[in-house]
Amino acid sequence: MAAHGTRCPVLLLFCLTGFLPASGAAQAAPRCRILCPPSFSVTPVAIVSHVLGHARVRLLPSNTEQEVPSTTNLELIGTISIPTAIRRLALYASFQWLPTAKARSNPFTEYRASQLGDDVRANYPSVSLGAQVTALDRKQTHGWLGLTPYVADLYSNAARPSDGGDYTHKLDLGLTASVGALNWLPPTDAWLRGITAVVTLDYVATGLPKAGDEVPAGQRVFLTGGRGASLLAGISIPVAEPPKS
Repeated sequence: MAAHGTRCPVLLLFCLTGFLPASGAAQAAPRCRILCPPSFSVTPVAIVSHVLGHARVRLLPSNTEQEVPSTTNLELIGTISIPTAIRRLALYASFQWLPTAKARSNPFTEYRASQLGDDVRANYPSVSLGAQVTALDRKQTHGWLGLTPYVADLYSNAARPSDGGDYTHKLDLGLTASVGALNWLPPTDAWLRGITAVVTLDYVATGLPKAGDEVPAGQRVFLTGGRGASLLAGISIPVAEPPKS
């Protein structure tokens, strides 16, 4: 990832991190006025791509057709969640990284894996800034189940031939289900009870290849549009939470 390509989202992420904890001074109040003290979590997940269909491409120069296969990778997600004064509405900023993803070539030097004599790691990170609504609060299910739809600006690596930068903004939609897998523990084990199993259906709605796009150049032409649905499953681990009022 080019450092200049993610400066604005990362700067905003640090601003949120530095500014919002200051609102904890009002933690004794039963309600916050605009933004409430944030919580922090780390979520390792397995992410499976193309779960709702596969794009079809023509390979160059063999002139053969095939479907883009699904891939499964480890993804690490760090999230800052900021509740608001509006009931059930929260803002969030997340940082995603795929440490095990592979690529055919280095996107910046353009050297292929076959030339390097080893696999190329597609380990560029991405940043999401968005809002989420608690459709089903875990308090309603005594800590066992929660449902949270979200909408976000995903700032990730470019995917279309017309993209003029290493990274582009994309509309990202999704639904997360959280299950209190350790909810059976006694209330004294509050931190362990906060560890939840999560399953997310994520859909990148814009910024993906369209029919006729040649991506990567000289390698393949998309015969159908890219498919942006992925399934994520993993464990959310709380790192820091605001004190209880």
